[in-house]
Amino acid sequence: MRINEIGMSMATSCLGLVALAACGSSDAAVITDWSFEGFTSSVSSDNTPTATTDTTGTASASIIGMLGGPEGDITSESGAPGGGYVWRIRGTSTNGWTTAAAPDTQGVQFNVSTAGETGISLSFLMAASSNGIDDLDVQYTLNGSTWITAEEVALTTAYSTPVAVSLAGIAGVANDANFGVRLVSQYAPGTSAYAAPPGGSLSNGSGNWRMSDFQVDGTPVPLPASAWLMLCGVGGLGVMARRRRTRAA
Repeated sequence: MRINEIGMSMATSCLGLVALAACGSSDAAVITDWSFEGFTSSVSSDNTPTATTDTTGTASASIIGMLGGPEGDITSESGAPGGGYVWRIRGTSTNGWTTAAAPDTQGVQFNVSTAGETGISLSFLMAASSNGIDDLDVQYTLNGSTWITAEEVALTTAYSTPVAVSLAGIAGVANDANFGVRLVSQYAPGTSAYAAPPGGSLSNGSGNWRMSDFQVDGTPVPLPASAWLMLCGVGGLGVMARRRRTRAA
C-alpha cells in the first residue's frame, strides 16, 4: 500500500473514532446506586449502607438529624418492590422522628462525586410509615456544606413510581467531587408544621421513611474531537516510523 493510501485509510479510521466518541457521549449511565431489593435475609442495624454500584469508590450514605441519633436498619417489608427489603430511616428514640425539629434537618444524605461526569440526574423509590412525615425537600450541595433545595416531594405509604430529579441544567453540579444530595423532612405546603401521609396520623417521636432504591446517573465527559485527532496523529507517526525502519532494514 502506498504512503498516500495509508494516510487516507488512517484518516478515515480517525474520523470514525471521533464520530463514535461523539455518539457515545450522549448515553447516561449509573454513577452510584443503593438498591436494597436484592437482600435475601435480614441485616443488622446499618446506618451507613455500602452502595450496590459505585463507580467513584468514595460514595457514602448516612442518616442525619434524627431524635436520639441515627438508627437505620435494613428490613423486610410486605408490599416493598423486588425482594421486599428496604432501608428504614429513623432514630434511636422509638422510631426517632421529632415534630419539634426545624425543617430540612432530619433525613438521609448521599455523597457522590460527579468528577468526570455531566448531565447529572437522580432517582429514588421510598415510602413513609403511616405516622411518619409526608413531605421532603430534595437538596444538593456543590461544596459539601451549603445545601440548595431542588424539588419538593410528597410521599405516600405505598411504593409507587420512582421520583426522578434532573440536575443537568444546574451550573456546578457536573464534574464536582464535593457533590451530595439530601432528602430531608419539610413542613406541609403553606403551613409551619409537619404532616403525615394521606390516611396516616403524625406521631411525635415515631414514624420513619423506607427506601428501596437511590440512584445517581451521569454521562462521562468525552474527549473533545481535537484530542481524538491528536491521538490519531500520534499513532500515524508511529506507523510511518515503523515503515521507515522496515525499509531501512
